[in-house]
Amino acid sequence: MNIYVASTLTNYLRVRDLYEKLLSLGHNITCDWTPFVDDIGKELPDVILQERAMAEMNGVLECDTLILVEPAHRGSYTEFGIALANNIPVYHLRDQQDSAARKVSFHYLQGVTVFNTEYELFQALANRIN
Repeated sequence: MNIYVASTLTNYLRVRDLYEKLLSLGHNITCDWTPFVDDIGKELPDVILQERAMAEMNGVLECDTLILVEPAHRGSYTEFGIALANNIPVYHLRDQQDSAARKVSFHYLQGVTVFNTEYELFQALANRIN
């Protein structure tokens, strides 16, 4: 299955861990944005930002499922919206450490499935394949 993982840039270690697990199960990652962590705090040329935005948007449009991993912020919710607008299923993995993360009403729209644990998330992915 083609998967895009959306999260905040500072959550890159957790996302990389998810990538490893997803890849080991035969899934494809449509866009790996985690290398961009090296540019946090840097002033980048507009053309670079535009190229990255296009790569990430295309990654969302090419996926079969978007996984939204909390904590999620600005760009993550843009990707979330792109997926919903294109009828791409969203699997929302809650942050059990942040109860406020559960209060976003958009997480409860049709097309969004909420999971409390990675185990539940991986079970759902396995069920979609079988």
